Amino acid sequence: MSNRVRANEPEQIQRYKAILTKCLGFLDGIEYSADHEFTNERLGELKPIDIYHWLAKVAYGTDDPGPEDNPVHARSSTLEYYKKSISHFVPNQQQPWNAISNTGNPTKSKEVHSLLKAIKRKEVRGLGAPSQSDRAFTLEEYDQCLRIMDTFDDERKRYLYPAITKFQFHMIGRIDDSCYTFRQYLQRSDEFPFALTIRMRSSKNVFEERDAPPQIVLASMNSLYCVHLALAVYLELFLERGEDGNGGSIYLFNFLGCKGPKEMNKKVQKFWADDVLCHQNFHKVKAGNLGSHSVKKRATTRARASGCKKDNVDYRARWKDKARQQDRYTEYELAYPDAEVAGVLCHGGPCEYVLAERCQISNDWIIEHVTPNINRVYGNGVATVLGKALLWGVCAQKEDCAITIPDRIRRRVAEAYSILMPEHQVHDKIDQVVEKKLLVISNHEEAVIIQRSLELTNIGIDGEDSMGRGSGGETSLLLATHFQKLEDMERKLLQSHNSDDVHYATINQRLDRIERNVRRISMVPFRAAPLQQASSSAHHQEGNPGSVPCPTAREASDELHPASGHNPSQRLPTFQASLMPNPRDLYILWHEYEFGVGGRKAAKEFTSVERGRVKFKYCRRKIIWDCIHRMVRSGHTSDSAIDKIYEVYGRSTNVSTIIERMRVDNRAGGHPALK
Repeated sequence: MSNRVRANEPEQIQRYKAILTKCLGFLDGIEYSADHEFTNERLGELKPIDIYHWLAKVAYGTDDPGPEDNPVHARSSTLEYYKKSISHFVPNQQQPWNAISNTGNPTKSKEVHSLLKAIKRKEVRGLGAPSQSDRAFTLEEYDQCLRIMDTFDDERKRYLYPAITKFQFHMIGRIDDSCYTFRQYLQRSDEFPFALTIRMRSSKNVFEERDAPPQIVLASMNSLYCVHLALAVYLELFLERGEDGNGGSIYLFNFLGCKGPKEMNKKVQKFWADDVLCHQNFHKVKAGNLGSHSVKKRATTRARASGCKKDNVDYRARWKDKARQQDRYTEYELAYPDAEVAGVLCHGGPCEYVLAERCQISNDWIIEHVTPNINRVYGNGVATVLGKALLWGVCAQKEDCAITIPDRIRRRVAEAYSILMPEHQVHDKIDQVVEKKLLVISNHEEAVIIQRSLELTNIGIDGEDSMGRGSGGETSLLLATHFQKLEDMERKLLQSHNSDDVHYATINQRLDRIERNVRRISMVPFRAAPLQQASSSAHHQEGNPGSVPCPTAREASDELHPASGHNPSQRLPTFQASLMPNPRDLYILWHEYEFGVGGRKAAKEFTSVERGRVKFKYCRRKIIWDCIHRMVRSGHTSDSAIDKIYEVYGRSTNVSTIIERMRVDNRAGGHPALK
């Protein structure tokens, strides 16, 4: 085993090696050095019981725990990682353990799996080691964190790290997902020019190109959470200062002197641990560990709590649990599931930054004076989208914008605006020339529709809604949501009207099917056995000595009341134990088995003597009866089972031919469709 890290080995190979060294040191009773190399022969000697003893020692403190011992020293997730680390070095890594030949991967054995299962059971009961994983932020806690970030004097802590956090939240990603995001994939959406798109190709669960489709990035009505505004401030400020790695960085998030995404990831983690979560103004709402990973859990929790489907959240977060057949055939870019979750993650609702009517500002002016540095690196598409967000922040009142816009950007824009509008001095207040328009996200057939919500005016008096909740923004969002639902209902109603012909055709098809079933049932012969007078019965027997006698009223009474003084041995006459000569179809054949046909006894009630009298017919037809009976037990109705047989052997095939073909198939194990 070489210390050289190859391209096909995981990045955590050194951690794997340290865990393997601890395991073999425990088993051999030797304290190996960190650079000790283990031969394949030694690794091949590992047995499941060895792995069991070491993992038990780690979790329980003893290598042979009993049912009363509790795993208070390590969690099952920790042992899963140890198991994975050891498995990486085992010679037969891919082969499960074979207990007979004592070969394979010892970590994939019954002993190890049962140990982990027992530890998980203890953890569920509260008898295991306490969990060290981060929980999700509550809404109040996440709001505190973002407001704390805006109080720092260091521009990295005030603009760079918050931009990474808001981007991470909006994309339901990890910090390293954001740090490894490539600059070239940030583009303006071709379909929606007010939005951006990004491709997260370095996410943990991305293994194929189709796993990282272009995903939409929307602005938020709430400026504290708006990823457009955060990106605009960070990019314009840091690109203006030349903190993009002297123009040579390929990553979206970077600063001068940063050695790469790994260092960025560590700095953000340290920022969360030392500066945010330990800040005097941060207060936990409930118990539990918190960390940078809580941001991702917060995003997932918000999406699911807002009603998004699990599959849609998985798509937005680029998660794949198990490969499903549909994944091979579904187009990898699904716009609506992605946009739906993105809209939910926009606090206050998704919005579009729009230039006010009759203002003299153009997109070219924004590119030249608001986001010239973004335009230099990312092009005029991204510069226009982010420029409107940044211009809104520059023009907004301090109480309206939840984040602080850098003074030099504010002064630069104010000077350019004073030249465009001479009546405004440099230090005068800039008119708000950008408005936020609430967006409604819906879908029609395969297309995603993102359109502006209806204009809502006169929400209340003095800026309060009907419930006295201040600005009326919540009411606007609520009404917009209702309008969206109404629009969806109108569209679905229109689709319903357009598909009337399809509904009528479906109804007619079902009626035809019912009519055919009724006609088929009516053709099946049945026996009517009314009670008749004794004289009629006697006369019938004399005239037809070979026919089946019908019971008289007295005989029926004797059958029901044998103690009434009549001979209890006088029972209702039995049916004939015989089979039809030539059944026309399988429906009649099954009816013969279940109920009997033409006054005959049901074939399933034949005694062994009666079956012997018609042995040839019975044995041949039993092939069909057994097949139908087997399918009925598996959930079919008798008619659907017969239809299935006809699908296999042909609707026009007669009963005898079906029996012959089925006999041939049964010799080969039976037809696959009839099992």
